[in-house]
Amino acid sequence: MLTLFSANLTQAVDPNISMQPQLIQDHDMKPADPPPESHPTAHQYTAPVTNAANAYDNNEETYSLTNVTQQPYPSLYCRPTANSGNATVSGSASAYDMNPATFASITIDALPPAMKQFSVTTFNSTGITAVTYVDLRINYALTIITGNCSYKIVLYVGAGSLVLVDRIWTTTSTTDPTLGVWAGVTEPNDGIWSAADVANLRISFETQEEIKQDDGIFKVYEVWAYVYPSTVRYFSLRTFSPTAISSYSYLNVVMNYSAVLGQSAYRILVSAGSANTTVQDWVDVSQIDPAVVTWEHVIEPNDGWWSQADLSNAQIIIETRKTEPLFNNGEICVYEAWVTIDPPTINSYPTTYTGGATNPANAYDKNQMSYATMTGPTTTAWVYFTVTTFNVTTLTNYATINLRLKYNFTAWNCQYRIYLQVGSITLDLVPQTTANQTTPVLRTWIGICEPNDGAWSLSDLTNLQVRVAARRTSATGSYSFGFREYETWVTIPDDSFTVRVDVSGIVSSAQLYAWQFNITFNPSVVQAILVSEGPFLEQTYTASLATVTISNTVGWVFAGCALDDWWYGGAEGSGTLATITFQVIAKGNSMFNFTETLLRSFDEVNEIPVPLAHTRSPGWFQYLLGDVNGDAKVDVYDLRQLGKAYGTTSGNPSYDADADQDKDADVDGVDLTTVSSHYGDT
Repeated sequence: MLTLFSANLTQAVDPNISMQPQLIQDHDMKPADPPPESHPTAHQYTAPVTNAANAYDNNEETYSLTNVTQQPYPSLYCRPTANSGNATVSGSASAYDMNPATFASITIDALPPAMKQFSVTTFNSTGITAVTYVDLRINYALTIITGNCSYKIVLYVGAGSLVLVDRIWTTTSTTDPTLGVWAGVTEPNDGIWSAADVANLRISFETQEEIKQDDGIFKVYEVWAYVYPSTVRYFSLRTFSPTAISSYSYLNVVMNYSAVLGQSAYRILVSAGSANTTVQDWVDVSQIDPAVVTWEHVIEPNDGWWSQADLSNAQIIIETRKTEPLFNNGEICVYEAWVTIDPPTINSYPTTYTGGATNPANAYDKNQMSYATMTGPTTTAWVYFTVTTFNVTTLTNYATINLRLKYNFTAWNCQYRIYLQVGSITLDLVPQTTANQTTPVLRTWIGICEPNDGAWSLSDLTNLQVRVAARRTSATGSYSFGFREYETWVTIPDDSFTVRVDVSGIVSSAQLYAWQFNITFNPSVVQAILVSEGPFLEQTYTASLATVTISNTVGWVFAGCALDDWWYGGAEGSGTLATITFQVIAKGNSMFNFTETLLRSFDEVNEIPVPLAHTRSPGWFQYLLGDVNGDAKVDVYDLRQLGKAYGTTSGNPSYDADADQDKDADVDGVDLTTVSSHYGDT
C-alpha cells in the first residue's frame, strides 16, 4: 500500500525533517500584507495584435489575439553570386541566373577516372541578422552518354560539411530536371546559423566516372536558398508599476492564455533592460483551453535580483517561430498577464569560506551570474568547498529557514553531494549522486529545521556551513569534474509555512517514475507562493517539475514531476515528493485536501507508464487567536506570559510581541480580552 500525504500537524516543529512530514508555522504575528499584484500599463508588438490592451485590463474574460500565420517568412531569398571548382564548366553563371531554362554543365569524360567539382559560393547574405534555419533548393539533372557515372552534392560552411546527396552511381539519365528540396538544414559546425555562416556557404557538385569509358553531363539549372529569421517578437507587455518592492525580491510571473498551433512554436521570456530570461522554452504543443500558468521566482537576467527599477523596465515577451518551413498557422490568446512580488523577510549571506575553489567569493557576492569553481577531486577521498558565517544580526529563535543555492555540475567518473552542517550534525540536501546538472539551476529547500534542537538561533546560523563535497568514483582511469556555485543564501521566513508532500511504501518491483497531485486550500487565509521539487525522485537520475500551476483565487495547487530518463530506473522507499510554501494573509483555518493524485511506475518491457494504487491523507492549518506561546492551545501559560508584558510598549525591555495580539505596539486590555475570550481553544 502506498501513501501520499501531508502531515496533519499544526504549530509543531520536528527537528528531523528527513524522516517526518510536517506543517510548520511561525506564530509571532500576522504578517504584513503582501505587495499588490503589478499589472502592465502598456504594450508593444511587431506583428498585428487584436485588442492588445485586453491582456492587462484586469478582465479575464477578454483577451488579446496574435495570429501566427501573419509571420513574415522567409526573411530573405538568398542566391549565390560566384563559383569555383576544378571542373571545366560551361555556362557556370547559369546555375544562379534566376532562369530555370539555362544550366551550368560539367562534362564527365576524364581519362583516367577523376572526381570533378563545381561549387556555387558567396551567397548574398545582406540584411541577415539572426537565422533559425536555411532551406535549400537545387534544380539539377544527370545525362549518361555511355557507361556508369556518379554524382554527389555537399554543403560546406568553413571547415564543416553536410552531405545533401550521397554518392549515387547510375546508368540512368534524368529525363527532366530534379528539384531537390532540403528543409530546415542544420549548420554543420555548431548547429546555429549566423549571417557569417550564410555568407560562407558553399554548395559543391562532385561528379566522377567509374571507368575510363564512362561519359556524361551533369547539369545545374538553379541553386537558391530561403533564410528564415530566428524569432518574431509578437507581443510584449511592459511598464509595470510596482509600489512595494525592494532589492533582492522575487518575481512571480502569471499569465492566463491559450495557444492553438499548427507547424509553429512559441516561448515566453521576461526581460529587464537588454537581457532576457526564459520562463517557458520553445513548445509546439497547443494549449486549447485558457489556463492560468505561474512561473515562480523568475530570476532577473542581469544580476539575478529584482529592484524597483528593474521591474519598471520589465517586459513579458511572447515569441513565435515556425517548426515546418512551408506551413504555419495558429493563434495565441492572452487573457491577462501580471506579476506578483514575493519580498524576502531576512536574507542572510555567508561572509567566509573554506576548501578549494577558484573565485570563492562569487558564491555569495549577490550576483547570480558569477560563480565559484570548485577544485576537482584527485582521489576517492572527499574534497570540500564550504560557505560559512552567515551574517544575520536581528535573528531571534525561528522554527525554520529556507536555503537557496544556484549551481551546476558536469563530471565523469565523479560524484558529489550537498549538505548543511551545524556543529557536528549534518543534513543532506542532495545525497551522493553522479547525475549531471548541466544547466545552472536555482534549488530551494523550504522549511529546514535546525538539526540539533529544532530551533534556529543567532548562534546556530552564525555556525551554519553549506558544503559541497566531491570525490572520484574510481582511483584509476580518466575522469573529469566541474562544479559551479553561483550563489548561496538563506532566507528566514516569518510569515510563511511549508507543507511537505511525502510518499512511502515504494518497492523495488514497482519503482516510482512520475507523480502528480492537486492540493486545495482556503485562499482567504493562506496563499501558495512556491512549489519546489523534493529529493525523493532524484535518487537515480535527474527529474523535472513538468507542471506547476497555482490558483490563489480559487485555492488550489497542481504539480507534476517525472524523471528525465526512465532508463536509469525509478525511486524506491519513502521520502519527499514536493514542498509547497504558503503565506498567511489572515487568521483562520485551512484544510489541505488532495485531488487528482497520480503515482506512476514504468513498464520497461513495453515502455509504458503504469499507475500505482495509493491512499491519501489530508493536512490542516490554524492561525490560533490567543495562543501567546505557540503551543497550539490557549491556556494559563498564555495568560501568564501576557501578564509579564502587561502595560509595556514596543521598545520596552519587557515588551513581548507575541503577547501583543492586535499588533498595536502595546500590551493592554484589548490583548488580555483576546486571550481570555479564546481560553480553552486548541
